[in-house]
Amino acid sequence: MSCHTSPSTESLPDDALAQILLRVPPHPTCLARASLAGKGLRRVITRPDFLRTFREHHHMTPPLLGFFHDDGNLPNNFLPVGDSPDRVSAAAFDPMEEAGWRVVDSRHGRVLLRSPDRLRFLVWEPMAGRRRYIDAPPPHDHGMDEEDQLQYRFSNAALVCTNGQEEGHSNCHDDCPLSVLFVVTPYLEWEGETTVVYLYSSEQELWNEVASGDFSPLLITQRPVVLLQNNVLYWTMALPSGMIQNSILAFELDSQRLYLIRQPAYIFDAEHAHVQVMEAEDGRLGVVAACGLSLQLWVLHGYDGNDRELWVINRETFLYAELAPPEPIFGDYYLIWILGVEDNVVFVRTEAGIIEVDLQTDKSKRLCDGYGIEALYPYRSFYRQGIGAGDGGNGQD
Repeated sequence: MSCHTSPSTESLPDDALAQILLRVPPHPTCLARASLAGKGLRRVITRPDFLRTFREHHHMTPPLLGFFHDDGNLPNNFLPVGDSPDRVSAAAFDPMEEAGWRVVDSRHGRVLLRSPDRLRFLVWEPMAGRRRYIDAPPPHDHGMDEEDQLQYRFSNAALVCTNGQEEGHSNCHDDCPLSVLFVVTPYLEWEGETTVVYLYSSEQELWNEVASGDFSPLLITQRPVVLLQNNVLYWTMALPSGMIQNSILAFELDSQRLYLIRQPAYIFDAEHAHVQVMEAEDGRLGVVAACGLSLQLWVLHGYDGNDRELWVINRETFLYAELAPPEPIFGDYYLIWILGVEDNVVFVRTEAGIIEVDLQTDKSKRLCDGYGIEALYPYRSFYRQGIGAGDGGNGQD
């Protein structure tokens, strides 16, 4: 089915146009091409309720358009996926901010960025052209000076849909209220290293400290966060030296409970770049780890809350020889960075570039050069060209 429309559609009422557009194939750029065919079609596509109806009609999640990354030395922080004509332009997903803003999460068609001084957040909706700037919560110790951002060196954040915590809410859309979770371990040598979780509500427009715990000497890392179906967020925690067993910090959105889960004892991750939490089968917590020339998926089958975890290795996938590093650094230790996870696909970086590894099919392929990328954040949406992503950033709050 093509995306072509007739000039006669300009005379049709919006409800009739909406019914026509619902039958457009759910390919990434079909809506973009339809929006250029006439003002009436563009008007309907930009309605806040249309994409929600479009998703429900096609019984699908929005397609994967690409990945935001954290390498500030590249001219653009977005890597598009797919082939022409469904491959979007990387330039259309440039947040147009000053140098140093870093992507820390991407979810529900929104992107969360943090300022270079770590004291501001930006919630950006590329498809809607909306921006919301949020000042970070004040440092835990209010008596410190303006260099307090040093406290935020060990911090991470997550972006979630507020309604996503409600039973039966599965379709997040542009006008859903949002929450920002900010977790920080202030690194103060003269004080205890208490990890604190702050929650920002777009409805209340304020931060609240909702949980804290002393998990010293572990510190929060900047690895991508994972949100499981049971409304639990997971970050990784580690010691800067990497010489003790790393752990996973869990935060339950419903009960606001904060606790620690130790990673499998057999995982070695001195550089905090070779392990990533992920959702495994049946919604269980999983950990994928680079081990030699393979990726191991460990699944948590038991946790009693008293430092007793039951991790079971679920599968092991080996990299193809042409995609693997040529030789180990020492022993069987190879440089394989895990950048992120999308469903059952793990994205890693080797000297050969960025590699896509499907844990279910054991297939892998090279996507692009690796550059200095350390983290990837998947971005899903139905692309509406010129409606926000490429409009120069209009719609600021």
